[in-house]
Amino acid sequence: MFVRDRQAATTERVSVASDGTPTDAGCNPRAFLSADGNQLAFLCDGVALGGDGDGYPDAFLRDRSLGTTTLLRQDAAELVFARGGRFALLDDTWLVDVSAGTTTYLGTLQQATISDNGRFIAYRGWNNNSLFVLDRQDNITVDIYHSRDGSVPDRPAAVALPFISADGRVVVFHSSAGLAPGAGPGLYWARQPLLP
Repeated sequence: MFVRDRQAATTERVSVASDGTPTDAGCNPRAFLSADGNQLAFLCDGVALGGDGDGYPDAFLRDRSLGTTTLLRQDAAELVFARGGRFALLDDTWLVDVSAGTTTYLGTLQQATISDNGRFIAYRGWNNNSLFVLDRQDNITVDIYHSRDGSVPDRPAAVALPFISADGRVVVFHSSAGLAPGAGPGLYWARQPLLP
């Protein structure tokens, strides 16, 4: 796993242990870089990095400025890392606060994505035809999957691949139903109602 600095024209290997030892196993090519480029979250089954080497990937966080690699969780199949560099979602179930060193159980979500400050989580419902935003601060959950006029799409229209903006105000997603007059399946965005 490498990070390329296009401005400095440098390439840095980041799938290494804190002492610089490179990983001894393959890593998932889907990694997450923080907005400032300092932290990289990734999945890898490397004993040299501090994983258990059981054939299932483990989640790691590389801090490039400190030169440290931290194990976030063993046996993590899915990983989402907030661009703010503080929060990681693991297996649509666990929220890791890197700064506080805490892990919180969220329940089992689907295709979850998180705002930079960790307050809002957007995720798909288990019936595949609902899209929710959870406000962790006020403990409120709202369904934002509806047409422009506020009506509910014809079911069983499927929603997939939600992605929440950095500030948590907007969610982009794919819908198999047309949510605007004359529109068909495709990408849509919704402004979630939990912020003014």
